[in-house]
Amino acid sequence: MTAPKIRFYGPCSRRHILLLAVITLVFLLIAVYRSETLIEPTKNDVEVVVETVYTIEAPLESLVSVDPITKNLTMKDVYTGCPPPKLGLIGISTTTHINSTLRRNLLRKTYRKINSKASIEDQFDIIFVFGNAKSWEQELELALEEMTYGDVHITEMEENMNLGKSLDWFLHARSILYTRHPTTKNHYCLRYKFIGKSDDDTVIHLPRLSTFLKTLHPQKSHYIGRSFNDAYMSGMFYLLTPDLTEWIHHSPIPKQNRKGHEDRQVGVWFVRGNITWGIHLAKTFTFHDLEEAPNIFARKSTRESVAIHWCKDGPKMFRCIADLYGTPEVAVKRLTSPGSLERHRELVSRRRVNLTFSTDFNIDTQRTQQLIKPLVENMMPKFIRDPFTEADLNQVVEHLAARFPMFKNDTERSIWRALAAKNISSTTVAWENYVAVRLENALYEIRKPWLNAWVG
Repeated sequence: MTAPKIRFYGPCSRRHILLLAVITLVFLLIAVYRSETLIEPTKNDVEVVVETVYTIEAPLESLVSVDPITKNLTMKDVYTGCPPPKLGLIGISTTTHINSTLRRNLLRKTYRKINSKASIEDQFDIIFVFGNAKSWEQELELALEEMTYGDVHITEMEENMNLGKSLDWFLHARSILYTRHPTTKNHYCLRYKFIGKSDDDTVIHLPRLSTFLKTLHPQKSHYIGRSFNDAYMSGMFYLLTPDLTEWIHHSPIPKQNRKGHEDRQVGVWFVRGNITWGIHLAKTFTFHDLEEAPNIFARKSTRESVAIHWCKDGPKMFRCIADLYGTPEVAVKRLTSPGSLERHRELVSRRRVNLTFSTDFNIDTQRTQQLIKPLVENMMPKFIRDPFTEADLNQVVEHLAARFPMFKNDTERSIWRALAAKNISSTTVAWENYVAVRLENALYEIRKPWLNAWVG
């Protein structure tokens, strides 16, 4: 009996074989590349070779214990005779979506530049955390990301937000938290003082974060971030000390409670582990959303802001980076060019304005403020009869400039919203709209007798 012949059916069969060969070649390249090195800038922007992947040298046993009475966590001494650890390791949750890719590449460039100017004790290692691929296209995208950058961790579980991705990150972070002691056998040294989780639509000012973290007591268990009712820290960005990371790794409770809103689940772990009494909640309002975000944590960016969330698209990401780090000279040159200013004037007013900028803050918002100010000033008598100071006007204009797309689409409602929010540090979109409608209706009632008389 002769063996059956293998036949190719359909016009695309040869293409399928070629595609399979290409995929195989990609994975072979990854295997070779992972044993190689990554190019990264240094202080003088000279490219040098650094390690791509950490060797996993974490101890098998837990290095943390829980006092049965006080519930305080005690970490075994891993500092004596060790080289100084870096300040932090931050895992940034991201995906292969095109908007995530844009944000990720901007963050990668920004953080590498900042780290290159910092001492070891002030540096943060950044790792971008992906869930596993759901399709062969995503598989190739992840492969290219690993090949190109080397600062990537891909979890075993498929891409997800609330099915345990953050837990997988902390388990991985524990595996690279240590390095072997340089002189003492079977002893370990910490690589990092803090382990963090962030999102790719959050921008962090690393030097300000360094200053803040150094104010915390070095011997306490810290859970750091933007607190929600003292129950957990918002998922936009939070950090843990190594003892808490160690506890997450060895306790069965996180693994038994992996599903749920990822930030809230961290608080759930600590409560169910009965260790909350020993944890210091390092709460800070310097972690916040963009001021126009539809969240209760939205507030105006200042020079005290450490992390800004809700940087969803290109314009918002530019604002977040420029609000925190200032506007680079190349962007200043583009945004203040005659053509750019003329295009911006077409959106607001043809009136010529002498513009002045401070490059240590976001000049795009400054430019918008100065261009819309004459227009808003001329409109104000329609909205308010009381004396209106220059400081009042500037406050309204700042509010409008941060919400410029809304201002373009509905100028009058935007001005009512700005008036509603005047002298208030943080307001939500829903609240502003509610008050704006009430103000509009009140003005209509005042004018109603006159309108009726005019119509009659």
